[in-house]
Amino acid sequence: MKNRSNPNIKSLLQSALQHHKIGELDKAETIYQTVIEKQPDNPDALHLLGIIKHQKRDYTLAESLIRRAIDEDKNAPVFHLNLGNALREQGKISEAVDSYEKAISLEPKFAEAHYNLANELLIKGNTDSAIRHYRIAVNLNPNLAEAYYNLGKALETLNRIDDAIMNYQRALQIKPDYAEAYYNLGIVFQDQKKYEEAIASYIRAVQIKPDYVEALYNLGNVLRDQEKFKDAENYYRKAIAIKPDLIQAYNNLSIALRQQGQIESALKTCQMALSIKPDFAHAHNNLGIALREDGQLEEAIESCRRAVIIEPDFAEGHWNLSLAILHLGDFAKGWRKYEWRFLKKDAVVRYFPYPRWDCSSLKGKTLLVYAEQGIGDQIMFASLFSEIINMSGNCIIECENRLVPLFSRSFPGAEVIPIIKDTFPPDLPSIDFKMPMGSLPLFFCPDAESFTQKTSYLVHGPQELGRASGIERV
Repeated sequence: MKNRSNPNIKSLLQSALQHHKIGELDKAETIYQTVIEKQPDNPDALHLLGIIKHQKRDYTLAESLIRRAIDEDKNAPVFHLNLGNALREQGKISEAVDSYEKAISLEPKFAEAHYNLANELLIKGNTDSAIRHYRIAVNLNPNLAEAYYNLGKALETLNRIDDAIMNYQRALQIKPDYAEAYYNLGIVFQDQKKYEEAIASYIRAVQIKPDYVEALYNLGNVLRDQEKFKDAENYYRKAIAIKPDLIQAYNNLSIALRQQGQIESALKTCQMALSIKPDFAHAHNNLGIALREDGQLEEAIESCRRAVIIEPDFAEGHWNLSLAILHLGDFAKGWRKYEWRFLKKDAVVRYFPYPRWDCSSLKGKTLLVYAEQGIGDQIMFASLFSEIINMSGNCIIECENRLVPLFSRSFPGAEVIPIIKDTFPPDLPSIDFKMPMGSLPLFFCPDAESFTQKTSYLVHGPQELGRASGIERV
C-alpha cells in the first residue's frame, strides 16, 4: 500500500515501535499521532495507536482507531484480533467473538485468536466450543501456558477432573511460577479431599504470590478441615492482614479459635465480621454457637434467630438454634427445630423406601427405627426405645455393629440389626414405617417432665458386670 511504502513514514513507525516495545507509551503515542497527521489513512499507525489506547484503558477510543485501521486494510488478522480485545474490555462479548472468528478466517493457524475466542466462548457458556478452540491453540502453540490453564478450568466445569488436573500441570511445566494454576490445582484436590496435595498446591501458590488472598484463605479452610486449627488460624490472619474486609476469613477464623477453646476471641472475631457486614447470616450463626458454648443461651438464641431471619432456608442456622433452645430447656420447640439437621450441607440422608411414621397407630405394624449420627447419640436416643417398642406391633432397631449385643440385651422386645449397608437382610419382616432415631424425642420428650425417671435403660452383659465388680475372668 502507498501509505506503508513511504520511507519517512516507515522510519517514524519503526521509531514509535521501539518506544512502544520498551513501555514508553507517551513517546510512541506522539509519533503515531504524527504519522496519522501526515497520513490519516495509515492503517498501521491507526492500529498501533489503538493498542496504546487499549493499554491506557481507553477502550472506546481503541475500538474507534482499530476500526479505522480495518477500513483501510480489512485483511490483517491482527487488526481483527485487537479489535476483539477492545470490544471484550467493553463487555461486548458477541462482537468480540465475531472479531476473533474473522481473524481466524483470515489466518486459521492464528493461535492467539483461537485462545481469545475460546475465552469469550467460555464466558458465554459455550464450553464445548471453548474447549475445541483451546485445544487448537495449544496444538498451534504448545508453549501457551494460559491456554492449558483455561482449558483446565473449562474441563473442570464439565467435571472432567483428571483432564483438568493434567492441563493445570502442563501449564506449570511451561510456566513454573504460575500461581493461579497451583491455586486451581489446590481447589480440585480440596474438592477431592486430597488434603495433603491441596495444601502443597496452595502453599506453592502463596510462595510465588505472597499476597494471594484466595489461596491463603483456602489454605486455612483445608487446614481447618484437617482439624489443624492453629495453622488454619495463622493463614486466616494472613488473609485478613492483606484484605481487612474479607468477612469469610473472619467467620472461619472464629471457628478455628472456638475449636481451640478460645471462646472470647471467637466472639470478638464474629463481631468484627458483623461490623463489616451486619446481615452476614453465617457470622450470626457462629456467634450463636460461641455464645452457647460460653453459656450465654438467651444471647445464643437471639444470634441464631437473626441468622435464619436473614436466610430463612439456612439449615445450619436452624439446627444451631435448636441446640440453644434445647439447652435452655424448651424441648417442644427445640426438637421441632432439630429436624432441620436433614437439610444441612453435611447431612447424610439415608434413603429407605417406606413412609415416615406420622404418629398414627402402630398396632399390627412394623416400624424401622434407623441409626443416624454417632455411636454416642445412638446410646442417648436409646433411652426412648422402650416407649416406641411398646407402641409397635413389631419394632426393628438398626444401630452400629458394636451396639447390637448391648441393644439386643436391653430391648428384647425389638429385633436389633447392624447398620444396613446395601440390601436388607432377607429374613426381615415387611416394614410399614420408618423413623430416624434422632426424631424420637419429638414425640416422647416435649418437656422436662416427660423424661422417664429410671436409673438405667441399658443391660450389661456378664463380661461388663464382671469388670464393673472387679471379678477376674479367664
